[in-house]
Amino acid sequence: MDKKLSVGNYLLDNSSFCTGCAACANTCPFNAITMKEDDEGFLYPSVELGLCTQCGVCIKKCPAINLRKYQDKKLPSTYAYISLNERFRIQSSSGGCFTDLAQEVLKQNGIIYGACFNDRWEVVHQSAESVFELDNLRMSKYVQSKIGNTYQNVLRDLKKGRLVMFVGTPCQCEGLKRVLPENSHNLLLVDFICHGVPSPLVWRKYLSEVSQNDINKIKNISFRDKHFSWERYCLTIEKGDNPSSLFKEYEDVSQNLYLRGFLANLYLRPSCYQCKFCRYDRASDITMADYWGVGVLEPTMYDGKGTSLVFLNTKKGSTFFSNLNGKKLKTDFNAAVKHNPSFYRPSPCNPKRTAFFNELKNDKNVVNLLEIYLRPPLKIRIKDKVGKILGLKSLYHLLKRK
Repeated sequence: MDKKLSVGNYLLDNSSFCTGCAACANTCPFNAITMKEDDEGFLYPSVELGLCTQCGVCIKKCPAINLRKYQDKKLPSTYAYISLNERFRIQSSSGGCFTDLAQEVLKQNGIIYGACFNDRWEVVHQSAESVFELDNLRMSKYVQSKIGNTYQNVLRDLKKGRLVMFVGTPCQCEGLKRVLPENSHNLLLVDFICHGVPSPLVWRKYLSEVSQNDINKIKNISFRDKHFSWERYCLTIEKGDNPSSLFKEYEDVSQNLYLRGFLANLYLRPSCYQCKFCRYDRASDITMADYWGVGVLEPTMYDGKGTSLVFLNTKKGSTFFSNLNGKKLKTDFNAAVKHNPSFYRPSPCNPKRTAFFNELKNDKNVVNLLEIYLRPPLKIRIKDKVGKILGLKSLYHLLKRK
């Protein structure tokens, strides 16, 4: 697909700046823009020239072109948070703050929009209007979500006077804010500290291979299962033909190739490597994250089950957070973000990224590619092997002396 989008005086190289937030597609008055997947699996705007009038609305609404600064914002109040609902907390990536916030919105007859899996295990944005439906939105999903018409649906609900909570990446929150009128009082905007969004194509191929081309047997997926511990990223896939034959496959980050590739920045979206939205002055009312380092910084808020890190960016966010009855502790902003560098700087591009995608485009097996591209350099492998040999020799002589 041609990634050049020409509107008015703009000729834009989408691959370098476009975040795929879909603000353009959701605001085009002539429905001339659709989001289409490129050969790396990421969605980019595609213009139907027969419908486009060159009105420039898409350019005006694009958050990447018109980067907005919230200069009046001070450093946000920062909290450690633990939900008192043990089930919600165990089923959450960290401390359960999302679910408690969502429940507060539901109490006010509100609606929540967030990322979930569809029936093909793709990640899409969807709404929830009950505690039961929140199960689908809970937990981190390490794939870029499809926004679809979500922004338009949010606008529709706001016009009806409903309270809306939208949860998404910082760029998606910026995109939504551009679509909506200024001062949307009934909107609670929540983002999270984002490492970057991985390729849906890589996820699709990976899942197809590990499920042996039968994703229908998959019953549940969790990218942040706490089977081993909260600190260890764990991808769990539950499979089975029927309820009596269900079984779970657990792989932590040391074992799972997909998680390792994600954390090695091997297949993030190109714009993620120069992200303009990982900063303290954000569009959102609340920013959530895992509170890494909480055991050292705030030991009273650590029990190994997960602790949320919460940044209150606006008065609205502070008001909602004050209504939550979980365990809270105010914490130092600067100390907390030191353990979350993605808050203020983009992930660096993996030098092997281009070569990886070039091979993937040739329909190579993604699991085999990951094994190759995540293998340590030869020098390190030799050093490790020599270290093990020397270690075994030292152990041998020690035992011999005894």
